[in-house]
Amino acid sequence: HPNDDVWRVLLVASCRASQDHDERMNLLLSCLKAGNRGIREAVVEGLGIEGSKVASLILARIAGHDPDPLIRQVAGQIRDDIS
Repeated sequence: HPNDDVWRVLLVASCRASQDHDERMNLLLSCLKAGNRGIREAVVEGLGIEGSKVASLILARIAGHDPDPLIRQVAGQIRDDIS
């Protein structure tokens, strides 16, 4: 779905930009509620770029509780990479 690609670019760009940390985290957490796998995967990628302790804790929660096994797996891998 093309919108997934657009969301990925926006979320990753937000994490790499000089946007305020709280605004960036609010954006990621808002998008995490999406039912769409591609958007949640982009959030996980963005949290990995964020790389903060808070991001690591959120990734751990996603890895343990997301309904999608792929998202759980990716979140766990990215959390391991930044820990």
